[in-house]
Amino acid sequence: MKKFYRICGLAIIVGLVMMLVGWSNNGVRPIIANHNHFTLTAIDDSKLTRTYTSNHKFNKVFIQTDSSDVFLHSGKKYQVNVTGVNPDAVQVKLANNRLNIYEPRPIAINWRKIGSRIDVTVPQNVHYTEFDSDSDHGNIRLKDLKANANFVSCMDGYLDIDNIDTKNTSLITGSNHRLTLNNSDLGNAEVKIDGGWCRLLNCRSTMTLDASNANITINNSQLSNRNSFTLQSSNLVIKNTPNLSYQLTADGKAIRYKGSKPYENFIKKNSKKNFLLVDSTEGTITIK
Repeated sequence: MKKFYRICGLAIIVGLVMMLVGWSNNGVRPIIANHNHFTLTAIDDSKLTRTYTSNHKFNKVFIQTDSSDVFLHSGKKYQVNVTGVNPDAVQVKLANNRLNIYEPRPIAINWRKIGSRIDVTVPQNVHYTEFDSDSDHGNIRLKDLKANANFVSCMDGYLDIDNIDTKNTSLITGSNHRLTLNNSDLGNAEVKIDGGWCRLLNCRSTMTLDASNANITINNSQLSNRNSFTLQSSNLVIKNTPNLSYQLTADGKAIRYKGSKPYENFIKKNSKKNFLLVDSTEGTITIK
């Protein structure tokens, strides 16, 4: 009998906590996931939009999300639009010349399947020192931006970069999604890819690339100075990349240079300044 009363009392307490948490989170109700923590989910599928505007200037942007999609781009004024079933779940703050956008991660209390879209507009005539974007399960898109440094981590979503001009770039992607880089000057770039595919088109960079289980295409781009690629179970195709010397190594004669016979090791001097070193294991290298 005591055990029965304990179970009933626990159920009442859990019910009260669920009601209080749901009331305090603006149209979101709690459910129990895995019987060990509370999760919040939207009551219905209706989407709302919340807009933040600011007249204060800032030169850094920091974005950290769990499942929301991010679109960071230039425009006429500072503005952040958050659209989703619970836009209040995304926090926006401005402090110390830095715009901070944060979405809680699934630890203890969190929002299930928020599916928000975060649209960030920054004026192009401001000198930005840093853009920093980190997403666990959402997609990230950057367009028409200039900054000293650009750091992006997109672990379970696609990453699109278009018309970006930076001195230093750090990109991390995973979970078999795509990474596309178009019409951009990436400066000194460090790129890490874990699965999926990567396309570099009309870009300029001095790049260090670490890739596993990926398909990589570099087309009509300029690799300057010393570049180094380490590939594991990945395929690399380079097209229309002039003025570049090569030192290539691959397992089992998996290198082809402009239709030649396959090589296991290949060296070609086309430039005194620009050089690409590639070390490939269980993959192919094709230069066209």
